Amino acid sequence: MKRVLLDGPARERIRSDLESTLIVEAAAGTGKTTALVERILSLITTGTTTLARIVAEELATVREFEK
Repeated sequence: MKRVLLDGPARERIRSDLESTLIVEAAAGTGKTTALVERILSLITTGTTTLARIVAEELATVREFEK
C-alpha cells in the first residue's frame, strides 16, 4: 500500500515549479534532501539547466560563503 503524505502537493511543487525559487523548511528526516535531488533531476531532464551549470554555481556559492 502506498503511503499518502499530507504535504504531497508541496513536494510536487518542489519537483515541478522549476521557474520559482523556493525555501524548504522542515524537521530532520522529513525528506528535504530527497526533494532537492528530485528537483535537480527535474531541472536536468526538462532541459532547464545542465549538471555542469549546477555544479559551477554551487562551487561559486561555496567560495563566496568561505570568504
